[in-house]
Amino acid sequence: MLAFDAYLTEQLKGQSFGSSIDGFVFCFEIGDFELWGEFFRASANYTSYRPKRKEIWSVGQLRWTDVKGLRADDQLRALRDTLQVAIRRVGMKRRKPRDFDYLAFASCVDAILSQATEEALSAKPAISPAQT
Repeated sequence: MLAFDAYLTEQLKGQSFGSSIDGFVFCFEIGDFELWGEFFRASANYTSYRPKRKEIWSVGQLRWTDVKGLRADDQLRALRDTLQVAIRRVGMKRRKPRDFDYLAFASCVDAILSQATEEALSAKPAISPAQT
C-alpha cells in the first residue's frame, strides 16, 4: 500500500478538485470481516469530512477470501473498484465539502490507476533523508 499511495500522490501532484479539500485519506481494510466481528462490518461505509483539516476520510474494504487467489492484475482491479466506491460515497453524504468535485477526482484516480503498471504500484517508495 505504501507504493500504491506514493504512486497516486505523485501522479496527482499539482491537480486540484476544489479549494475545500487538500487531502483524501483512503482507509483501506482487507481481511476476513465475517470472522473479525461487528466493528469491521459497521465501518464498511464510513466516510468523514473534516473541514478544519480540509480532508475526507473514507473506508474501502476488500474481503481477503475474495481476492487471495486472484492474479495480481485482478487484485489491482478489485482495489481500484474499492477505491472508487470510497471516493464516490462522498456524494451520498449529507455533510460534504462545497466545492470538492469528487466525480472528477474519482475519474482522474481511475485513469491514473488504469495506466499504472504492476511494477509502479509495487515498487518500494523512496525514503527521503528526513524520514531516516
